Amino acid sequence: GKEQAFYRKLLEHNAHMGGMANFAIQPDGWVVLHAGRAVKGLDGAELFLESHYFPGGWTIVATRPEVEVLAPIAAYKQSFVLATALALLVIALFSAAQIRRTLVPLERLIEGTRRAANKDFGVRVDVANNDEFGELARSFNTMVARLGRQFTALSTLADIDRAILSRPDVEKVIEAVLWRISAIV
Repeated sequence: GKEQAFYRKLLEHNAHMGGMANFAIQPDGWVVLHAGRAVKGLDGAELFLESHYFPGGWTIVATRPEVEVLAPIAAYKQSFVLATALALLVIALFSAAQIRRTLVPLERLIEGTRRAANKDFGVRVDVANNDEFGELARSFNTMVARLGRQFTALSTLADIDRAILSRPDVEKVIEAVLWRISAIV
């Protein structure tokens, strides 16, 4: 768990420094580091002189409590969880908005289609978008208007046919035709 990650980081740092350091974790959680030769920094420059100037090697003891060493990792975990939750929330909100943007025009078109199927040819579908749904709504409105005119024309012609067949009086038939023909034109 935490200790393995800590040891892995120390080993990586030691390898980066040329493998010259020895370290140990004390039972009380303190870290002890010992370097017997020159140690190179991140830029490759030597940080310590080799031991030929003094008898024996250098011993550096750096101690920090394990909790203090692992604190940045714990803070990162907490901020990572919060950032992930926030990102998921933003994604969910954008997804809901996009789905709603798609479904509202579709629901209006479905309702208009049902009303047209029940011979309500005065129905209009208002979709203000300039996308595929807007184009479909404009086409639907044009189609319903044409269907309404065609059904009115057929109904008028059927009434005229009935008037001709039921009344032998020509003047009344002409009157009925003139009255009904205005619905076609």
